[in-house]
Amino acid sequence: MRNFKPLTQVSIALVAGLAGGILASRPWTGRAFAAARHSKTLSAEQFVLIDRDGTRRGLIQVASNGAASLTLYDRDGRSRAELETAPDGAASLGFYDEGGRRRLVVGENEKGRAGVGIYVSGEQIAGLAVSPDGQANLTLYDQRTGRARVGLGVSQSGNPALALCDKDGKDRAELHLGADEAPALALADPKGKTIAHLP
Repeated sequence: MRNFKPLTQVSIALVAGLAGGILASRPWTGRAFAAARHSKTLSAEQFVLIDRDGTRRGLIQVASNGAASLTLYDRDGRSRAELETAPDGAASLGFYDEGGRRRLVVGENEKGRAGVGIYVSGEQIAGLAVSPDGQANLTLYDQRTGRARVGLGVSQSGNPALALCDKDGKDRAELHLGADEAPALALADPKGKTIAHLP
């Protein structure tokens, strides 16, 4: 909105003469004049932001499924960032590469679980998640298969654990501290059967 300066007596007289004396009887300020010309609320189902060349650079909309989103595009019209809120309350902020593939996603689902995902070539390689009850875990993935290879977490009670997974994503080794703070190590075969443990 423009920042109109208050009209001087001379400009009031000039406008009054041109408008048939409408303004002569009232000392309209610039702010009041702006309010009379511009609506305070603008409503639409979709807003499109374009640059000087007419290229779409931003989009605010509510989709047919009820999701509200704000999308930003680069100079070539490619989606590079998106903020979205789903009808169920889940929300996310995503960043994308030149090919439209995810690079980073930050969000919270409808149950209050928050997380961050990092991607390479569209495949997730790392994820951090925190539950409403305080449980937190960091997972690293094999980019080629998308399967988890390393997991590091802290339980609701504060007990830490480290898990190592094989190429199929199966837990094969785990090191953790129990409720009594005593360390323990467990090894498993490909079928998940424990083959060794300490103590």
